[in-house]
Amino acid sequence: MDLTGLEWSVLRDRKSAVELQKFVCTTERPRTDRGRTLKHPKEWEFEVQALLRNGSRHLKAHGLLLAGRGLSPDHQIDAAAWLEIGAANDVLELFIKACGVCLDQRHRGGVIADEMMQQALMTGSAALEDAGKNRMRVPWNLHVRYSASESYFTRSGFEPSGLPVGHYQ
Repeated sequence: MDLTGLEWSVLRDRKSAVELQKFVCTTERPRTDRGRTLKHPKEWEFEVQALLRNGSRHLKAHGLLLAGRGLSPDHQIDAAAWLEIGAANDVLELFIKACGVCLDQRHRGGVIADEMMQQALMTGSAALEDAGKNRMRVPWNLHVRYSASESYFTRSGFEPSGLPVGHYQ
């Protein structure tokens, strides 16, 4: 356990990723008075939740999920990140496909997110060593309207690279 009290584990196969199907990192989609489902106000959060929940169906051999547990009484997953690892020449790429903190822990979201980033980088460093590579590159995409995520990556020492593609940069 670290400062947040979370215990981190790596989920490498689809079977172990099934427990993420209950992961909640955003609010439900709003509804009209007549019950019609509306567009989610923070579409990027909804997309991240969908990606993490569907990890058991789409996880490939080069992907893994980080799961942080421990703050809730039932030991549910309180934070999760989907990482994909690839290599080209002497560079290992650690792509952070999605990451989120459950709604119940949002009041501690920044601290938990910082620890999740450290866990992701430690996982990447271990893969770097295992692959015998010299350098690691950490590409990521984030929604241009999601300033909290931008602050998260900037606080972690990353800088934007390239031009935005659609709603993502």
